[in-house]
Amino acid sequence: KTPDEVAWRLHTVARILAALLGAYNAYGIRRWFERPRTQLGGKTPGQQLVEAKSEDDARDVVRLAEALVGPGFAT
Repeated sequence: KTPDEVAWRLHTVARILAALLGAYNAYGIRRWFERPRTQLGGKTPGQQLVEAKSEDDARDVVRLAEALVGPGFAT
């Protein structure tokens, strides 16, 4: 059984990675976590996630990543 503290973190990181995979390659994804963001008060997404005590604390990071996901184009 996965403890709640671990489960919400895993779920949060999975959501972020799913959003980033469509916009970045592996190197770009690693860098995304390291760049300070004005939307996060100058913190990096990585810092914000480390400091998060709950899924609510990580919500802004998830939103930032999911903003990269668009409707796409029909082919």
